[in-house]
Amino acid sequence: QQKSCVIVANKADRLDAAARRAFSDSVRERMPWLDYAPVLHASALTGAGVDEALDTAASALAWRRTKVPKRRLNELFARAQLLRPLPVVRGARLKMQYATQHATESPTFVFRMNRQAEMHPSVVRWVERTLRSHWPFDATPLRLVFKADPPRRRRRNALARAEGASSRFVKMPKKKWRELQKPFWQREKFVAQVRERNRERRRASQEARRAAAAAGGLPAS
Repeated sequence: QQKSCVIVANKADRLDAAARRAFSDSVRERMPWLDYAPVLHASALTGAGVDEALDTAASALAWRRTKVPKRRLNELFARAQLLRPLPVVRGARLKMQYATQHATESPTFVFRMNRQAEMHPSVVRWVERTLRSHWPFDATPLRLVFKADPPRRRRRNALARAEGASSRFVKMPKKKWRELQKPFWQREKFVAQVRERNRERRRASQEARRAAAAAGGLPAS
């Protein structure tokens, strides 16, 4: 489980503003995996900065328990993709189909993509910056998960929707799946319809002949 983190440097009363900035830069350089953690300066002797550190910790706890509405999350990334389209992978542009937040105590966001691809670190950073621009999640790490259905399942879902299924993700029996892989003129349903149509035509022709024979026109053979 990812933990929230606030870095507090003591003895701030002995450092000037330039030394504090240099110390913060040194922390960022030596611990890049804590880039989400704010670096604060406090003094246990004078009490300066202690209240700010406590307020930041309380804010981190509140953000850690924040649930982002799914509708607002998807609206945000729909607009973001218009301004900055995702890269093209193997001849097709990546797209986010929808996004949702799965967990709060360790904020986890799942993005459903249109195809499987390894996300470039720059894209991951852009997604995180976009999220934090609207929901800061102070001092709290974010877990981003990118998922996509395998090609075979996408094909199966598309065929299932074409057959009239309303669900986005459909579990289709293997027998029906194999049947849908055949050309339409070899499918059992199509063949049965053709046979029924031929039977109706033969039946209509026989009735016409009987009616003609009854009227004295043609033999009823």
